[in-house]
Amino acid sequence: MSSWSSSALPSDFKLRRREKKYLLKRAVRDLVPEGILARPKQGFGVPISAWLKGPLREMLHDSLFSRSSVARGLFEPRALRRLVDEHERGVEERHPQLWALLMLELWFTRFIDRAQPAALTPGR
Repeated sequence: MSSWSSSALPSDFKLRRREKKYLLKRAVRDLVPEGILARPKQGFGVPISAWLKGPLREMLHDSLFSRSSVARGLFEPRALRRLVDEHERGVEERHPQLWALLMLELWFTRFIDRAQPAALTPGR
C-alpha cells in the first residue's frame, strides 16, 4: 500500500479554475453522467430515528436504563423513559436527544467506568 496523500498532489490537480476535485472528475468523466459531475455538493440524512426504533432499540434501552447509568444519576429516569416512549410510539421525534444521551452514556461506559476499579464503579 502506498503512503501518499492529497497534499502530495500538485495543486493544479486538486483545483483548476475554481473547479474542486478536478482530478477525480477527470478520472471518472467517461463513467459518470455530466449532470452528476457538475451538480453542487449535497448532504444526506442518516436514519437515526429508524435505527433507534429498530436495530439499535435494544442497545438504547440496555445502555440508558442500565444499573450503572441509573446509579450515575445524570439522567432523570422518568423523563428519560418519557423521551424513549414518545419516540418509539411516534408521538414526537426524539432521536436527536436520544442519540446525544446514548452517545454520552456510551462515552461514560468506555472512558469513565472502565478507568475506575470495579469496586468504585457505581451500580456494580
